[in-house]
Amino acid sequence: MFRQQDPNDLQYVRRITTPHSKEIKYVDAEPNDEFQRFLAELQPNDKKTIDFEETLNVYSKDKIVGSVNINVDLRLEDNIIQIEAETNIEEPGMETRQTLLCNTTANLELRYEKRTEETLAFEKTTLIEYLTGKGYKLTQKTYYFDSDSEQKTEMFVNVDKWQHILSEGSCVVLQRLMPKVGVYELELPYLDIDAKLISLSSLSSLGHGKQKIGEKELEVVGIRRTTQTAFGKNSYRLWLFEDGHICVRETDSGELQAKVSEVPVLVQDKEDKVPEFPEKRIFWRDDIMLRSEYRQKAAAILRQNQQYLTENPQILSVVRDFYTAVITEKPKDIYQFARENFSAFQN
Repeated sequence: MFRQQDPNDLQYVRRITTPHSKEIKYVDAEPNDEFQRFLAELQPNDKKTIDFEETLNVYSKDKIVGSVNINVDLRLEDNIIQIEAETNIEEPGMETRQTLLCNTTANLELRYEKRTEETLAFEKTTLIEYLTGKGYKLTQKTYYFDSDSEQKTEMFVNVDKWQHILSEGSCVVLQRLMPKVGVYELELPYLDIDAKLISLSSLSSLGHGKQKIGEKELEVVGIRRTTQTAFGKNSYRLWLFEDGHICVRETDSGELQAKVSEVPVLVQDKEDKVPEFPEKRIFWRDDIMLRSEYRQKAAAILRQNQQYLTENPQILSVVRDFYTAVITEKPKDIYQFARENFSAFQN
């Protein structure tokens, strides 16, 4: 935990304002107690089920303008969770390509993150790297094509070890884990290099809901991400399947931002899987116990049938009469003859 000592020296703190006052206070920015409980409840199998790739369509004004691909790769033997994402906007006039490469520890602490954004006007690279013994160094470079110029911004965060920070990459991991663990409101530090501020960003549960994919209406889990920046609050809603696959991303006002085109194959926790046993075909004639059971049941059924016929002798009499009538008349339509023969018993 780090506090601000010199206003010109950026530390690991958050900036807050007091209602009805222009006073600005600086307090510690650190993960809340809910996040610590969340980490404590995570099971090893929970992390193993976030290792998958997903693709969504990107929307603007209810029109598909591109796609986003997200992949999480677990390297737990190296204490690494690697997150990769790529967004391509192909709409004329909006052409954009964004990439993300992030590494966290297996305990979700941020190690490294690189984000790039390329448009028709500029190319931006944002790098977060941990320097042993020094802390996090953030570097942002923006190259403007028209003016052939580059702008560079740097920011340092003085910490002596990896920290739990809500970056774009770590957010992917957390949002895949939250549906498995339960209802939480997680608060984590957010590094805002544009304003050179460290604020708190949150992931909060919205409970269960329904989303329609094609003709199917499906159960989903809602999460809201809120980021406090120098320019104000920025938030959006995610609706996820139970395994963490994204179903829909939308603004707080309900404007669609991204959505799957079809229901993905959901990842199932090994503990939730119904055990499967290989089918073994049994030949009862080759099994002495099954043969004995068959004979006992056959003898019991025979005794029951014989008892029923003894108690109802008219059954055999009716059958003999019908048989004699058929042999005598030799009808062409045996079913019609039977209907007429037994019609006397209707009343």
